[in-house]
Amino acid sequence: DDDQSNLQMIAQLLRLHGASVMIASDPDTALAIAPRWNPDVLILDIGMPGKDGYELLPELRALLGKDQRTLPAIAVTGFAAPEDSARALRAGFQAHVPKPFDMAGLCQLIVQLAPRPSGREVSATR
Repeated sequence: DDDQSNLQMIAQLLRLHGASVMIASDPDTALAIAPRWNPDVLILDIGMPGKDGYELLPELRALLGKDQRTLPAIAVTGFAAPEDSARALRAGFQAHVPKPFDMAGLCQLIVQLAPRPSGREVSATR
C-alpha cells in the first residue's frame, strides 16, 4: 500500500494476530526486500503509482522462483466492481479484497491461503 497510515495499521493488526510481517510502500522496495523475507502470502495494493499490483505480482513471484501454488497473493484495492475482482483472479491473485475491508476476514483469508507445514495446524489468532 502506498498510503503509510494504512500500511502501518494493516501491518500492526496482522502482527497482533500472530503474523510475521514485512512492509513496502512502493514496488521497488517490495522487490528489494522480498528475497530476504521469502513470504508465505503476498498482500498487494492494486492502485499504486508507477507500477501497479498487476505488474508487481509476476515480478515478485519470478524473483522468488515461486508460482501461484507456492506463493498465494491477495489483491487489496479500492477497485471493488465485479469486473475488478475477475481481473485480479485472471492476473494470478487468489483473492480480491476491496477497501475498506474487515481485518478479521483478511486474517482468515491469509490463514486459508498460507502454505501449511505438514502436521501443523494454523490459526488466525494466537
